[in-house]
Amino acid sequence: ESVLGGLTSAAKPEEAETALGRLRELRDQREALAERIRKLSPRLASLRYPQPLDLQGVRGALDAGTVFLAYLVAEEKTLLFVVEPRSARSVAGTGLTVLSIPIGEAALREEVEALRRVMQQPGPAPGRAPTSKAANLYELLLAPADAILSRHQRLLISPDGPLHRLPFAALVRKGRCLVEWKPLHTVA
Repeated sequence: ESVLGGLTSAAKPEEAETALGRLRELRDQREALAERIRKLSPRLASLRYPQPLDLQGVRGALDAGTVFLAYLVAEEKTLLFVVEPRSARSVAGTGLTVLSIPIGEAALREEVEALRRVMQQPGPAPGRAPTSKAANLYELLLAPADAILSRHQRLLISPDGPLHRLPFAALVRKGRCLVEWKPLHTVA
């Protein structure tokens, strides 16, 4: 039975305080155990008790030549976080560039779905040019970071919201699909 599961609404304040104290004690024991595992087996700890990375951790985890693009889609606009590897000489000095893209979630969802519908249609037809829709989405989502992207060999993309359904590889830059310009990977 759980520590707090045995309490009823009629429980005395002392009983609740005792249960909460026991819960804090168990959490402390769990954290001490996780810390011990981290020291004894860092590899297991990284799987069992993953730790979030700060900016320097992300930069250190990136392979040389790989730039990380993380999107945050909000109601009114989208933010693009561009993180360069530690080995790169970034213009910003911090290795992080944050760009604001003037499109919100609803409009972005429409654009992504429009591209997907056009791509699923057989054969070219007037008004259904996937190339122009794919080029427009490239201009909107990636072109603001073009100077940074040009300095690296690979893209690692973390989409958000409707961008999870966007086939980034099919976006068009200067008449060529993005995947023809740079190898790319996406992460959830």
